[in-house]
Amino acid sequence: MAYPQNSTIHRRRHENGDTDSICLHCFMTIASDREVERLRSQERSHRCDLVHLQQVASTFRRLTSSLRK
Repeated sequence: MAYPQNSTIHRRRHENGDTDSICLHCFMTIASDREVERLRSQERSHRCDLVHLQQVASTFRRLTSSLRK
């Protein structure tokens, strides 16, 4: 699954200086590194795993349906 560059990536910086790149579609950690430049190439090449996306969607549906009860 392709996505517009940077529109679906969240970066989380840790106290130790590492930065995680997280895909906001599939919620997978794409990469973790101290150098942001190295994160960019992995972000560009990331493709969401469709099986994982289905699992995330299923979990979300189950959680939201239990909240409605």
